[in-house]
Amino acid sequence: MTVPTEDAAAGLGAELPDRHGHDGQPPGDPLTGEHRRFLAAHTRGFLITTRADGGPIGYPMTVRWCDGTLEFNTYRRSAKVAHLRRDGRVCVVVVPRDRAADRRVLSVWGRVQPGEGSIENWMRDGEDPTPGPSTPPRVATPHVLTPHVLTPHVVTPHVVTPPHVVSRVRERLLDGRRIIIRVTPLTALFTHGPEGVGDAG
Repeated sequence: MTVPTEDAAAGLGAELPDRHGHDGQPPGDPLTGEHRRFLAAHTRGFLITTRADGGPIGYPMTVRWCDGTLEFNTYRRSAKVAHLRRDGRVCVVVVPRDRAADRRVLSVWGRVQPGEGSIENWMRDGEDPTPGPSTPPRVATPHVLTPHVLTPHVVTPHVVTPPHVVSRVRERLLDGRRIIIRVTPLTALFTHGPEGVGDAG
C-alpha cells in the first residue's frame, strides 16, 4: 500500500493541515514524532470500523500506544471483533480527556494485525485496562470573555476507574474472555475539536 509522504506534524499552536485520501488511500500522512507523542499521552479513543452491510460503526475505547501500535481490549465474542475479522481497515480517533488544555483530535487510519496481542502491558499495577469511555466533563457556570459573549467553561474531572472494574477486566484478559487487538497505523491527521456547549465529551 502506498501512502502520502508529506510531513504532518502539528504542535499545539500549529496550523492544522488539510489532507484527503484519494484512489482508496487513507487520508492524512505517515506518523510523525508529534503524532506519536500525542498517542503516548492520551488513551481516550473511538474505534471506527464497518458492519457487514458496509455501514460505519464506532465504539468508545481505552487505547494504548505500545511499541509502535495502537492496542485495545475487548470481548472475544463481541460484535466489533466480528467486524474486524471481516475487514481489518479501521480508523481510531484519539481525544484528550482535558479538552481545555488541548483541543486537537487525532484520527489514525490503519489495519488490524493478525492474531492476538500480549496482555502484559495491560496487567501492570496502577494502569487502567478498562475499555470504555470516561466520565464526561461537566459544564461549569459560564464566564465572560467579552462584554457581550458568554462561553461555558468546561472542567474535566479526574477520572478514576473503580478497583473492582479494573480487577474484573484483568481477570477476563487472563481467562481469555477478553483479547488484545493491535492496530498498525498507516496515516494520521490532526484536526481541532468543536467548541461550545455541545462539546461535553
